Amino acid sequence: MADTISIIIGLIIFFFIFKLLFGRSENGNNVGNGRGRHYVNPEDVTTINSMFPQIPRSAIEADLARTGNVNTTCERILAGEIVIPTEPIAAATFNGSSSSRSPLLGKNILKEADLNKPIEEPEKIWKKTTEERQMDFSKRKLYMYQQARKRFLENKEKEKEAATE
Repeated sequence: MADTISIIIGLIIFFFIFKLLFGRSENGNNVGNGRGRHYVNPEDVTTINSMFPQIPRSAIEADLARTGNVNTTCERILAGEIVIPTEPIAAATFNGSSSSRSPLLGKNILKEADLNKPIEEPEKIWKKTTEERQMDFSKRKLYMYQQARKRFLENKEKEKEAATE
């Protein structure tokens, strides 16, 4: 009887070790594939790329191959842990045309704007095109920057007046 129990326990231990070494992980990727690389589903890359268009597709693919998990890759992007290549990405990466890139991405509206000229608060309406939304976002950013600068200068004046009294 004792031999039977020890054989059953041995088989159970052997089964778990075998499953650990040669089994599959929860998301279906091979655990023991040698280099720690996971299968990258193109749909997952497209999904993450639509959420984070500023991150190159190649960087997303590389991180997904390393982590094997969409949520982990998204968290790494939000935490700033994804390494983005410094060389410019070829236009072929963006669906084969250079026109798919927004012309506003390279502009810095704060550098071009007259910061002393007050502007009105932009409308809070969702625009139809990406370019209009980007321009609206830039105007809103400029407006908020001017408001913060105005408050800063007012506080600085109050501190000067309090110091002279």
